[in-house]
Amino acid sequence: MVNTATAAARICVAEPLTVRGVQDVQAALVAQFSEFSDVELDIHTASVDCSGIQLIEAARRHAREAGKQFRLVNPASGELLRVLEQGGFMADASADDRRFWHHEGGK
Repeated sequence: MVNTATAAARICVAEPLTVRGVQDVQAALVAQFSEFSDVELDIHTASVDCSGIQLIEAARRHAREAGKQFRLVNPASGELLRVLEQGGFMADASADDRRFWHHEGGK
């Protein structure tokens, strides 16, 4: 799940990011944020619900408050993008939100 060969810890997510599947990802995020100042989330799952979005948003908030970096490896697409849009998460998205979720506007 974690690649430590790069400067950032990368968490690869293949399991569902749903209410029943977020626990392992949450545990991995906690562990990696305790060891690394830069964490990447590489999402390869077709199953996402609001619990997955909430977990990612909580990780963003934690990183910001702790002075750490957190990012998605790839822009939101597929089911992740659908849940973001249907859940209204992107309705009044800030530039920072668009940069995080869609990789718009560079760094």
